[in-house]
Amino acid sequence: MRYDKNQLRYDDFCYTFFDYIYFIGEFKNMRMTGPVLLSTPCIPVLIFFCHEVIGNGTFHLLLLPLLFFFGVCFLVGRFYRRHNRRMAVRHHFITSPWSKSYIAIPIALLWYLLSMILPLIILGKWGGFLL
Repeated sequence: MRYDKNQLRYDDFCYTFFDYIYFIGEFKNMRMTGPVLLSTPCIPVLIFFCHEVIGNGTFHLLLLPLLFFFGVCFLVGRFYRRHNRRMAVRHHFITSPWSKSYIAIPIALLWYLLSMILPLIILGKWGGFLL
């Protein structure tokens, strides 16, 4: 087979666990997209940071983390589309045994719960030393 320089070669990518999380969110009919699922660990960290630095203002406590979260989601989505990694991840994982729904959905739920709970536990215990 002749190689065309405009054709995407899926073997050139190194696939990681984060690509798998993106694939689950983007292509497995979840209620979230890939960038949202990848960006969930920044939510509790940002809420804790805004609470400690800004204070108890509820407006800033919710607005700044949400703006930053949507900015991170935008950048992650742009990275995957601009470098054509989105289709490469889809092509790689769609044929793998990990793409089955009974495997992918529990992994996505575990990722979501751990990314929301684990940072709160760590920052709650050692948060005083970070600031």
